[in-house]
Amino acid sequence: MTAYGAIAVAEYRKKLLFRSVAERPLAEEASLSERG
Repeated sequence: MTAYGAIAVAEYRKKLLFRSVAERPLAEEASLSERG
């Protein structure tokens, strides 16, 4: 694997991690509001 490929993979994983962390509170809020 080239150095560029390794950097791209690291950036991609960082994006996925950030997205999952950002979406978790929103999902919890939605489930709480649905319960009423």
